[in-house]
Amino acid sequence: MPKNKQVKQSPATPEFKIPAIPAEPKKRGRPRKNPVTDAPATRRNDNVDTKDFIVKHLEKVVKHSLPMVTPNNGFIRGLKPDAVLAAFRNEANYYFAVKFKNRKQPEIIDGAELRLRAPALMLNYYFSNLKIENNKFIIDLSLITKRSKK
Repeated sequence: MPKNKQVKQSPATPEFKIPAIPAEPKKRGRPRKNPVTDAPATRRNDNVDTKDFIVKHLEKVVKHSLPMVTPNNGFIRGLKPDAVLAAFRNEANYYFAVKFKNRKQPEIIDGAELRLRAPALMLNYYFSNLKIENNKFIIDLSLITKRSKK
């Protein structure tokens, strides 16, 4: 074989090229109106003013002697809770303003029912909003994420 003759590659063995990796993965499906947040349990909804809602609800309760808890709430209707917006205490009971998925207005839920139906949501709310005061410093519970495994 002469030295200056080059070997041609057959079409059955193409050159191997490494495909370029995109910086961001492809987005599939219809784009979302609102971006997804990491912590839905503590997410605040911009179009709902929680304090005003609670004040109006408490005024209705006092004025018309209605029950404190929202009758036929989202749990009874089979809705999934989205976030706990606020918590407050009336007499000896704790009440929570819970926003359900696909609903604009939050509903007032008794603490015992929330503890029974969505305990993880309740714990998430406490971990993100509760601070314990010790004698010399404040312990922020949001910094405590997981117990160490032995």
